[in-house]
Amino acid sequence: MKMRIRKGFTLIELLVVIAIIAILIALLLPAVQQAREAARRTQCRNNLKQLGLAVHNFHDQFGNLPPAANTGLGEVWSAALLPMLDQAPLYNTLDTATLFTNYTEGNNWGNGSATYAASGTSVTDRNIRACRAVIPAFRCPSLPGPTNVLDISTDGWYVSDRFIATYIACASGTAVTDANRFLDDNGMLPVRDKVTPAGGTISRTPTHNFRDITDGLSNTVLIGETRPQTENLSSPTEPVDGTATGQRYDHWIMGGDGMDTGGTRTDASEFFGSLGVGINLWDSVTATDVQKEVSFGSTHEGGCHMLMGDGSVRFISENIDSTIRTAIGTRASSEAVGEF
Repeated sequence: MKMRIRKGFTLIELLVVIAIIAILIALLLPAVQQAREAARRTQCRNNLKQLGLAVHNFHDQFGNLPPAANTGLGEVWSAALLPMLDQAPLYNTLDTATLFTNYTEGNNWGNGSATYAASGTSVTDRNIRACRAVIPAFRCPSLPGPTNVLDISTDGWYVSDRFIATYIACASGTAVTDANRFLDDNGMLPVRDKVTPAGGTISRTPTHNFRDITDGLSNTVLIGETRPQTENLSSPTEPVDGTATGQRYDHWIMGGDGMDTGGTRTDASEFFGSLGVGINLWDSVTATDVQKEVSFGSTHEGGCHMLMGDGSVRFISENIDSTIRTAIGTRASSEAVGEF
């Protein structure tokens, strides 16, 4: 009588197979993560290219560049570009009759409350809804954390779920803080209004056009990445993770109370920054909080993407020479810019 031999794996063989599979998965996961990050970096570049096209279309239509900010109303460059980003319906909900032209209407970015009218028709209600709108073109997909967070400012401005942006305009190549209200204002996108440090009369500063960028469009930064915090902003002394002692690293679109007539007009870093300070200062132990606040940077390893005036996008190393970094941040300083 023949004995039937049952075929199968021994326990040791099964454990060996499982171990081999686990090793292969461990080897594969980093490659998958790298592929995903490469895709996110590509999308980030595409976002900036889209913003570059919007700026050029704005220039073609109006004959000048959009202002980095209109401090009379608290509106900023991102609001001006909405029609060029297929966001005309959202743009039309803003107070477009006076957008970037009216210098007496204020407080529309500072009267929000927890009970604002979600379907209200007031300027404040419409501005708040615009601030909540999620527009992927203004955010790098590599930024972790939520898309929208609570924002409460010191003068009563309240947005329960404000959209976090990661792209800011370059307003200066030399400023190391926004304490002088609007940086040094020698970058490619100017501030539309200028107020003396003591406050008082608003003097209108005209916007520039491409012929004013005498350093060359390909050598001048227009818009760059920044690295905002993603915690709720219910206090002016956040972030809560201990990386700062008194500065909020908040970056938005549309506008806000830090730039309107009802506020102090000092929080320029919410919407534009400076190349007068280093890149990726968030984790620096030597940089001050105010330097980090106006710094460009990203969650990409080693640097950040920058949109140049000619519409090209370049990845700028965080180790770039400081002289060159300053030079590409100014629009008309006649510096000799080498390779970067």
